[in-house]
Amino acid sequence: MNFLVIDKLVNEINLLPDINSLAVLKGGTHELFKYFNKAPTTYKCYLIPKKSGGHRLIANPPFAIKVVQRELINILKNRIQVSDSAYAYVEGKGIKANALEHKKSNFFLKMDLVSYFNSIDDGLLSRLIKASFTDISMEEINLLNNLLLWEKGSKLCLSVGAPSSPFISNAIMYDFDNELKNECIKKRITFTRYADDLTFSTNKKNQLFQIPHIVEKLLEKHFSTKLTVNHKKTKFSSKAHNRRVTGITITNQASLSLGREKKRIIRSMVHNYYYGEASVEDILKLQGYLSFSKYIEPKFFNSLKDKYGKDIISMLLRVRKNND
Repeated sequence: MNFLVIDKLVNEINLLPDINSLAVLKGGTHELFKYFNKAPTTYKCYLIPKKSGGHRLIANPPFAIKVVQRELINILKNRIQVSDSAYAYVEGKGIKANALEHKKSNFFLKMDLVSYFNSIDDGLLSRLIKASFTDISMEEINLLNNLLLWEKGSKLCLSVGAPSSPFISNAIMYDFDNELKNECIKKRITFTRYADDLTFSTNKKNQLFQIPHIVEKLLEKHFSTKLTVNHKKTKFSSKAHNRRVTGITITNQASLSLGREKKRIIRSMVHNYYYGEASVEDILKLQGYLSFSKYIEPKFFNSLKDKYGKDIISMLLRVRKNND
């Protein structure tokens, strides 16, 4: 049987320069298909702490499956679209670009989706593949599901840990994103989505209160009950209060800031490092903070260099770069 996607994938795998080091991918087509079909059961799971408390479950596929997933996404990108409302996992975008879209607005609404990756299952992925490849067989769809999804209990779903999950999640949200964006344009509301974080902003008072209902209606339309709103994280805010978008503060001067508390913490950590009172763990954390500061609020980053010396700050960043 000829496959629309898998045949291209096998050819790309055979052309990989390091294929000789991946023994499991060097067999014939029959052996490869057997390996592909058992892929959902090969993930290793572990927990990492969340900033908000509790833990996040990471399901990590083996290296060979990650290689296959990356090659597969390169193929799928030619046929599958991502909405321009998506700001996570998109080249040239990120949390800074996401926040900049809202910097001139006075009123904000933030919403969050429950178990974003794990809620995207084989039913949703199958629907996406069928829409993108109209002549594809069910056998090939099942193969693609097995390559891109993780077996969690009795279901197949996207995992936090697979390199293919970010693109697939954005692609799954394409119709939802576009329909929601069009609804927002009619109401002069700016909408962006950063993974499971939905941000809405406007300068028109009371305009945002109708959005939660619209979001829930569209989620039901596109995903039935699979993707739902985390109501505990639905928050309205205004210029009179702290406006934050994906961890970035928007000031009353329409600029981006780390926020007063985060800057206080960073100053204290730099002070401790300067006087030799920082632990190894603190230094590693400080390196990340400094990189983030340089990216989000260069003026604050430069003020640290002026106070403690550019050599001290630059040395910390060099150490981080070498470690990376």
